[in-house]
Amino acid sequence: MQAPRFDPRAEASRLEALRVLGVLDSPADLGFDDLARLAAQCCEAPFGFVALVDADRVWIKASHGVALSEVPRATSFCTHTIV
Repeated sequence: MQAPRFDPRAEASRLEALRVLGVLDSPADLGFDDLARLAAQCCEAPFGFVALVDADRVWIKASHGVALSEVPRATSFCTHTIV
């Protein structure tokens, strides 16, 4: 997979927003769990998740049907979606 190119200003702003919100590495939250389950149901998919893209990783805030906690950012589809 080809590595995406980031706008450094947008990237810094996005990462700062994640830091200010304090959501990265936060405890489980039933609302996010429900959202992951609902996404899977709406898309008729076997799994769904809520992922937050940090500087070097994609952290899985909530998941349904898959046991993931994080994946490297460089190999993540979420990274390409941000761009």
